[in-house]
Amino acid sequence: MRVRVALPMLLAVLVAALGLRLVVAPGGLGLPTSGDVLQLRVDRALAAVVVGAALAGAGVALQAMLRNPLASPDLLGMSAGAVLAVTVVQAVAPGQGREAPAALAGAVGALGLVLLLGRRRGAIEPITLILVGVALAIGLASLAAAVQAMLPPDARPEGAWLFGSIIDDLAPWQRWGGLAIAIAGVAWIAARARALDAASMGEDESRSAGVPLERLRLEMVLVAGVLTAVAVLLAGPIAFLGLVCPHLARLTLGPRHLPLVIGAAAAGATLMLLADAGSRALPLQAGRLPTGVVVAVLAAPALVLILRAEATRPG
Repeated sequence: MRVRVALPMLLAVLVAALGLRLVVAPGGLGLPTSGDVLQLRVDRALAAVVVGAALAGAGVALQAMLRNPLASPDLLGMSAGAVLAVTVVQAVAPGQGREAPAALAGAVGALGLVLLLGRRRGAIEPITLILVGVALAIGLASLAAAVQAMLPPDARPEGAWLFGSIIDDLAPWQRWGGLAIAIAGVAWIAARARALDAASMGEDESRSAGVPLERLRLEMVLVAGVLTAVAVLLAGPIAFLGLVCPHLARLTLGPRHLPLVIGAAAAGATLMLLADAGSRALPLQAGRLPTGVVVAVLAAPALVLILRAEATRPG
């Protein structure tokens, strides 16, 4: 009963956020004045949905497989790895269409390094894993900044993208291809919901239930890497979103992964739409506020409230 009420509510809020984003103009609200303006808003709204759903879906997969409530693409270095890889490719071979595979390699490679360094006596230790992930994320971000500093100004990635902001001039194949990949990735995670339910209980319980843990881990790492790479390509590094949305969905929908994946993806898309609307509506003399900054402002206090609610919840 809880899922039947909460999940439609999350989807309804997503639809409302999508409608709001289509009527947000610079400095406030306003209907589109031309077909081009409407197309631009639709494109940005579509990209926001893709980025939010992708990062939230990746967060659910990582938290389930690592059995760590703090696991997320940004805290495990995946976003920073993807940014570094894209930056290096743009410096070495700009315009060659290699950004997508580079972002995937950077995200998966960063997570692989975190898993390797985060082991203690052969086992993954949750606190060590997060500490290693945060340290690696800072290091990779610093390397990306160093690469950018060595490039001539006309060869550097767009500044807004580096702070987490949706690219305005996305090609149609990027928007629709990103949407297809996000849908496929979230659907893949949802299709493994029962296995994730078993895997989140522990090694012995999942093996007794017949879950092939090693194969499932590999699947979820690759899917989370693909989803993170898509999000980085469309909007750069977005913090907190992959962490807070799974917790929000878990608080409202419960621990079962089938509704959890869908609810987290809807929450992620909603938060990204609201953040992009806020970025567009706030007038600044220096230009538009990066969407990633608005996400952090919205998500950080929400995460604190959610964690406090989960800590005080009985059982």
